Amino acid sequence: PMGVLSFLEEECVVPNGSEKSLLEKLCSNLAGDSSFKKSKQSQKYSTVRHFAVQHYAGEVHYNIDGWLEKNRDNVETSVLDILSQSTHPLLKVLFPPVPANNLKARRGTITNSTVSFLYKNQLQCLLDTLNTSSAHFIRCVVPNYEKLPGKIDAPLVLAQLNRSIGEKKKSRGNCDNSRECQTIRSVIPMAVVSDTSFGEGIDTQESG
Repeated sequence: PMGVLSFLEEECVVPNGSEKSLLEKLCSNLAGDSSFKKSKQSQKYSTVRHFAVQHYAGEVHYNIDGWLEKNRDNVETSVLDILSQSTHPLLKVLFPPVPANNLKARRGTITNSTVSFLYKNQLQCLLDTLNTSSAHFIRCVVPNYEKLPGKIDAPLVLAQLNRSIGEKKKSRGNCDNSRECQTIRSVIPMAVVSDTSFGEGIDTQESG
């Protein structure tokens, strides 16, 4: 089934594609997906919220204004030609010279490639690498929404830790005394881990 990125790619190549048409397609085709929903507008938000996706770590709202132009990411071939002739070490790596017999093919490929197409290919390469490796996952915790140093928003951190522990409970059973929980208690301020809801009342149902 097609997802958000696939519909975005399609809208970038069809005649008269627009963000309005994209949103209509998303809401029409993904209406039955529990992870997708159309956002309700509210004056308390500074930007328009068009749709939301239920990610693992929570619900994220998106504004699609300008998505098509950003996804096309068109660059004039003349600019690429100039960059490929640069003697700067970094530019030589990013824009290697292309043989004359491949120049036309390169121009067509770069012109027609979208950001979402390249992203999906890169993501697939990453997944292929991970599937052949023994990866160790490092979870990053957001201390506060203001991105300020030395400030910990205890409820925000607690919610993230509970989600992380919830995944452990689903896959391994109760993990209150696990190495992960002991590590969390040793490095996170007591104002957070002493909260009575730490590791308790976790929703172990899949988010879809």
